[in-house]
Amino acid sequence: MRLTVLAAGHRCAPFVTALVHEPDVLEPTVVVGTGDELTHLGLRISPTADTVIDSLVGRAGPHGASVDGTLAQLDLTSWVDLPDSRVGVHLARSTWLARSVPPSEVLARLAHGAGVPATVRLLPATESPVETHVVLDSGDGDAPQAAVHLREWRERLGQRPEPARVVVAGLDQAAPAPGVLDSIRGADAVVLAPADPLLDLGAVLGVPGVRDALRGTGAPVVVLGPELLGPTPGLSVADLPDGPAGAARLYRDIADVWVTSEDADDLPPSLRSVRATSADPREVARAAVEALGARP
Repeated sequence: MRLTVLAAGHRCAPFVTALVHEPDVLEPTVVVGTGDELTHLGLRISPTADTVIDSLVGRAGPHGASVDGTLAQLDLTSWVDLPDSRVGVHLARSTWLARSVPPSEVLARLAHGAGVPATVRLLPATESPVETHVVLDSGDGDAPQAAVHLREWRERLGQRPEPARVVVAGLDQAAPAPGVLDSIRGADAVVLAPADPLLDLGAVLGVPGVRDALRGTGAPVVVLGPELLGPTPGLSVADLPDGPAGAARLYRDIADVWVTSEDADDLPPSLRSVRATSADPREVARAAVEALGARP
């Protein structure tokens, strides 16, 4: 089965790995979201790509604190953790991009260098610079709202206050990276890894042409419900209830199958619901593949 996975947000990485390792999956393509990318202290950081690569090769999570310690000694405090094991990756990415290496090639080099099997293809959703920002009510009469990067809101501000809206800077001018649309159109199945549909996957599905490709593909589109990861704050921003029914409204034009570990009786009747035995990524991946009829 030729599988294309749309992945956005670092928490989806274990599910991506579980899907790729399913025995019926051949020639997988992982389309990696770029909306959480940012430049910090001169380094270009790609959280989703880095965590997906680490997960695919079974590499231990980020470790080492000498860089962060040195920055603290120099009073250059940083709300972005810069573990030693990641700084080399950030330096390589930043150097290649400064030399005008295309982002798709940069991602391929990082994946190859980490030991991702050649049978697994990683593509950025877009090579255009896009960043997801949340707009917050500041209470300042002169500037009542302020926009901050999604990652800053999550890590430095602790996801407070609730955003008034979400803006993906650069999205309207973006184009799908080479191979992205073909990977959707030519797949036997497309899976959306669990992610906040507005805050994370919004920067993937909003790339011009991607949603149309999902609507037009002959492959079934399977959504791994965002509820598998816990609360979904983007739904509140969209004035939707938390849980499968609220999230499904944002996917109703593209989804065929919904995989969850919860009761989902209130999903639209056009959407087939599949219950995984637990929220464990391997169980969810198995349920998704079985739902596609690839397993006996």
